[in-house]
Amino acid sequence: MVKFNLDQGYTGSRGHGDLFPKEQLLSTLNRIKNHVQHFDYQFIHLWSVGFFLGYAPYAPGTWGSLWAIVLAGMMQPISMAYQLIIWCCLTLLSCWTADQTARHLGHKDPSCIVCDEVVGCWIPLMGVPFQWPWVMCAFVMFRYFDIAKPWPVRLADQRSEGWAIVLDDCIAGVYALLVCRMMLWISSGS
Repeated sequence: MVKFNLDQGYTGSRGHGDLFPKEQLLSTLNRIKNHVQHFDYQFIHLWSVGFFLGYAPYAPGTWGSLWAIVLAGMMQPISMAYQLIIWCCLTLLSCWTADQTARHLGHKDPSCIVCDEVVGCWIPLMGVPFQWPWVMCAFVMFRYFDIAKPWPVRLADQRSEGWAIVLDDCIAGVYALLVCRMMLWISSGS
């Protein structure tokens, strides 16, 4: 059980303050406070930081990718054609919001921007059955390619425009999709 202790931050089941140290928690809360003050709750910036998931103290990109799993799960009742339309709209929105947020923050690709992970991780999730082994495979493969940055992911990652912030994650998503589809093909015995 995780508890919050004001003196130690979030604590694990044994009461140790090592899960989220107080300094880390306060730093995260201050970053969120500064974000809200600077952006006045503008939707474009809320989307680009994954509704504050981008301010997670550890691995914000992973949290953004987990948000993609939630969105992909919510889209399951919708036909694949509509899912692709929604994905395209969110990808275009992400290009614009990532550019606006990066310019405002003055960084090339701030770690708090996670909308790129959302649309990138969604690619392999659309190409596999929405069953936990395949969802986990898509998630792990996407995170691997997003972190390892093989060619041409690395090329897109060197650019600072909003489209490039999103493009590197979309390429990583395509790589993850190819690996997952190959594993699906092998597991089906074909």
